[in-house]
Amino acid sequence: MAKRKSAPTGADTKDAAFRDRLAMLVKEHSLRGLARKLDIPFQNLSNYLKKSQPPLSFGRKLVEELGVNPAWVLTGEGSPMLSDVAEATSATAADLMDLVKAMNDVTRMRLGALSGKQQAQALRELNDAMLRYEELRGKLNAYSRPVMQKIVDDLAALLDAPVGVTEQLHSLVKAGEQMGRFCEDSRLQFAYKRQRSRYLQRLARFDEASALSREVVAYELLSGRRPGVEDAADIQQLVWSLLNRYHLREAQQIAEAGLIFAESGDTRSPSYRQLLETAAIADFTRGNLVRGRERMLHVAPLVDDIRRRGFTMPILAIMHFYAGAMTYREVFTHFDDQDTPFLLSPLVFWSEKPDDLDHYERALERCVNPASIRNMLLVSVTSLLAAQRGSGAMKQFDDRFPRPSDHDTHATFRAMNYPVIRCQIALAAGQHAQAVKAVIETEVMLEKAKPRVELPIGFAAIHHRNVLRASADSKDKYLATARIRALDFFKRHIDAGYAVFRSALM
Repeated sequence: MAKRKSAPTGADTKDAAFRDRLAMLVKEHSLRGLARKLDIPFQNLSNYLKKSQPPLSFGRKLVEELGVNPAWVLTGEGSPMLSDVAEATSATAADLMDLVKAMNDVTRMRLGALSGKQQAQALRELNDAMLRYEELRGKLNAYSRPVMQKIVDDLAALLDAPVGVTEQLHSLVKAGEQMGRFCEDSRLQFAYKRQRSRYLQRLARFDEASALSREVVAYELLSGRRPGVEDAADIQQLVWSLLNRYHLREAQQIAEAGLIFAESGDTRSPSYRQLLETAAIADFTRGNLVRGRERMLHVAPLVDDIRRRGFTMPILAIMHFYAGAMTYREVFTHFDDQDTPFLLSPLVFWSEKPDDLDHYERALERCVNPASIRNMLLVSVTSLLAAQRGSGAMKQFDDRFPRPSDHDTHATFRAMNYPVIRCQIALAAGQHAQAVKAVIETEVMLEKAKPRVELPIGFAAIHHRNVLRASADSKDKYLATARIRALDFFKRHIDAGYAVFRSALM
């Protein structure tokens, strides 16, 4: 009876992968050509391609004679050739192979020998192997620092550049992951995490970006020094990442923590201005319009003209809208017509004026916002207009509103605002039952999301206005309770300076 073949082990799989990589080199240089360059017998190389296990000296020759990347030889990660890796990395090549040997030496130490007759010899061998391992590890750490610094600097430069360098960024991020295994410099590790977080933020992968940003910000705040410009940028990025995910309470707490650490220094410094601006936005988003506006007015004369016109004044204009001092159209004049941000969406949905909706619809068609959120807003605006004009708005909205994708970069915006906007459209279309259903769906969703996730002030106000409209003349107890909450929301916020909400109570 024939023996049953055993399943391949992890070691078998790794050996096969190594032979595949060796075959790639043979294909490039030919079998005899590679053997000649490595100064080894042709037959030995042929055996390595089949089953024979090559000695460590063979790996060293691949690195030293042929310039092969040791990380690629051992794991398959990175570029095959050292010429494709940063120049300083090649200095670590020989020591990397030695480190692997030292690790193998430690692994081969049999613990059983420690209790036998050869105990003293086994302990000496183990001690020697460990000392060699630590020595090589220290050398690799020293060699890796300049390489890691170069990766961090290159990432920062590319992230400061305009979009269009995604492939280069991806390659550098992967290189940083590999080099980070050898570099034990905590300062460089966190500098790399800072840039990687910026990279994830650019890809709109907010969950991953904020997780990394939390580590970086905690490291900076616990360092005991006043935040510098880079530290302030990290805190600002984390706050924005949290705001994008509607983690408003946490965003406000982190913004305030950054200010506490900065206030002991120069309040006119760039880092303090950055943090004060961030705290102002977090204030306004969570319902503290007065303090948010005061902080932004304090920042406005201190920033340069480009920043003032491109960011500070547009945010102040939005605050003035909620204070009842500006209309949607007046606020819009402070924004670039080619880059209409979704920050304006709650203003136009609150206004509901057909002229404003028409204007915003045309602006969305021209804008260069991320396509996913632009399409959500465009469908919402056109459906609300259709509802006001008496056409089949609900079906249009349900059929055309973008569905979630595998890599939905605006999942929170979609999930939290979809029922709010759907209710508003149903009310405008006169479909009361659909509106009540959407109001209840929103209330249940908000209750489940508390306390970590909450609607920002603009869409929270639209939802509470929906509640007042849908619950008018209703005897439903659930709606009656929601109505009490809505009335309390508007009374509190009108007292806090959000004068534009007065229209909801008329």
